[in-house]
Amino acid sequence: MNQFFIEKDSEFYIEIRDWVEQNINHEFYVIYGTQKNKYLEDFCRAVLSFNKTPVIITNVGNQNKPYSMMIRNCMALSTKVRVYESAKMAMNEVLLNRAELFVKTRGGIIWTP
Repeated sequence: MNQFFIEKDSEFYIEIRDWVEQNINHEFYVIYGTQKNKYLEDFCRAVLSFNKTPVIITNVGNQNKPYSMMIRNCMALSTKVRVYESAKMAMNEVLLNRAELFVKTRGGIIWTP
């Protein structure tokens, strides 16, 4: 077996997996940030490993362009992955407010590092 092709879980993946396990009674696990956030895929994989629903609240992309590669990779993991766009400029305050509104109306928990 070639050791170069063995994928190791990142520290962030392990942190999210532990967080989900400690808060297992929720269905939705929410993260907010820009579409290019390098941790989004690990977040989704960790949440999905418990058969729960990852929710990404992100900035609005250019109207004539597809989602960023990171968002597309996340969506390819499962049909359970949800993506909501908000705030043209990726202002964390606005994205956090949208994440809080999602949790208030649908339930769930927000990842806050």
